[in-house]
Amino acid sequence: MGGSFLLPNAWYVGSARVLESAGFPAVATTSAGIAFSLGRPDHDFFDEKAPDGRVDRETMMRRVREIADGVTVPVSADLEDGYGEAPETVATTVSLTLAAGAAGGNIEDFTGDRTRPLYDEALAVDRIRAARAAVLEHVPQTLAEWLGDRRKSTPAGEDVSGYAWAEEAVTRGAAFMSSRGLVHFDAHFNNVLADGRLIYFADFGLALSSGFELAPDEAEFLTDHLAYDGCYVANHLLRHHLPDGLRGEAEHEAFLHDWIAGERPEGVPPAIAAIIDRHARAAVVVDGFHHGLITVSKRTPYPAADIERARPGGRCAG
Repeated sequence: MGGSFLLPNAWYVGSARVLESAGFPAVATTSAGIAFSLGRPDHDFFDEKAPDGRVDRETMMRRVREIADGVTVPVSADLEDGYGEAPETVATTVSLTLAAGAAGGNIEDFTGDRTRPLYDEALAVDRIRAARAAVLEHVPQTLAEWLGDRRKSTPAGEDVSGYAWAEEAVTRGAAFMSSRGLVHFDAHFNNVLADGRLIYFADFGLALSSGFELAPDEAEFLTDHLAYDGCYVANHLLRHHLPDGLRGEAEHEAFLHDWIAGERPEGVPPAIAAIIDRHARAAVVVDGFHHGLITVSKRTPYPAADIERARPGGRCAG
């Protein structure tokens, strides 16, 4: 889903159903609302210490499950501080939340201690990292596997919405990373997890970020390659994940050159043809770049200007 949307708070399944019927695309829980509906206290920043009788994790998970089971829209759970300081506790809370049927949740940096209201930055980062790892453990497939289930020959007119979704998701994700000064550099689809609703980029071992301490030449390299991921994921989709049989006996490069020249096989679904149209010219340039890296020199320059010229719409998701 692009853009922003309102995420209303529900405190029990009845209120969640009312919000769903009002047309909201997702529902969140409210820890305070759930606590008050149970006659329990919520935390208060002005208290010297956390009040007794607050809602425990087990009780909260029961309510999250009731709400998630009672609506058809995604549910985001208010998980307070993850019900513990340790990253391992946060990870367990996230796992329990996903197992309860929630699509996700939020974890606060508020400690509940007025003398130390926020977790130290290093600990906060570890808590986020643990939560993220727990989320990824619940994603059932890589995007390569997810698309692999859809790669049988696709007759014209058959639903190919999964391909359009995958294209939009990976290019939007690449654009988001680029806008934050982050380049993955290895976003092939075995490094992208998918559940048919969301994708999750994983394995950032080659990543470069403007948030790193970079030498001047490294910073320049990053700037020159901010559009790389967007080009790479689009090219990878065309090279490895088009429906089986669509290219016939043609090799990838020959197929793209023929396509650009107007020599196109019959029976290509319009949605697939549109994807190829959007990316074929830039993919040819990217293929040439990769061929140069492998067979000529590891210093083969990235052809950013050529790629921009190959795409009338501009940069590749950069």
